[in-house]
Amino acid sequence: MAGRRYALVLVTTGDHYVAMTNTDNGVVQGTFFVSTDGAFFAGNLVDDLKLRLYFAQFERSRLSIELAPLQLAGGILDIDILNEGITPPACRTDFEVQVNGAWVPLDGAPNGPNLTGLPAILPLRVTLTGTTDLMPGFGLSNSQVIVSRPKTTFTWIGETKTLGSPTTSIKIITDLQAYEEAKHDCAVTLRTGATLATTETADVVQDETLPNGTIRRTSVFNMTATSKYEVRIVGSTTTAADLFLVSELIEFAQS
Repeated sequence: MAGRRYALVLVTTGDHYVAMTNTDNGVVQGTFFVSTDGAFFAGNLVDDLKLRLYFAQFERSRLSIELAPLQLAGGILDIDILNEGITPPACRTDFEVQVNGAWVPLDGAPNGPNLTGLPAILPLRVTLTGTTDLMPGFGLSNSQVIVSRPKTTFTWIGETKTLGSPTTSIKIITDLQAYEEAKHDCAVTLRTGATLATTETADVVQDETLPNGTIRRTSVFNMTATSKYEVRIVGSTTTAADLFLVSELIEFAQS
């Protein structure tokens, strides 16, 4: 880069270290130094070392590059980016999506993009921030983006339980976090019998709201004596952007 001069240059050649001092009048007017231990340098008035240094220079310290938009039929709620790139210290690489006309970075911050509207298409860009001497870089061939959204229904099947003696009453307790009756549904059933061919629905279902807002749902099943059963939980939500969690399951087989 024009206007830059260096007073000392070190070059390694195997186990040798070469140093050369430079004056403002040119390379050949300096002194060539050689070191074999990296500590002591001996001057050499016979040999010279000629070199040329190249430095990158960027026109701008901030650059935004628009990429192909993200698309998913039915809407996008989750974005996972695997980026091949280099971001030197004091530089930034920000991937951003456009939501409601504004570019929002995908940096994991609480004020990130609001995708609860499940947009089917999202404009995407990468913004590189650095200096006119140093900038980040990224590659396309080994980078990828995965967009997804949760399903609105689920079915969970527990392990088959074999009791030591038959029972006529089984109690299942489930803790439902972020559960709203107007948006969500969660039903517990049992499969019983030697071949699990009989479906049992709960005779009694009771809900209790815990201090943290969790719904503790107790389902009681009264049935013909059985020693083998499995629990099935079926849940649904009105929108993939509003989910609930079955955080705990407790089973009681009463004799």
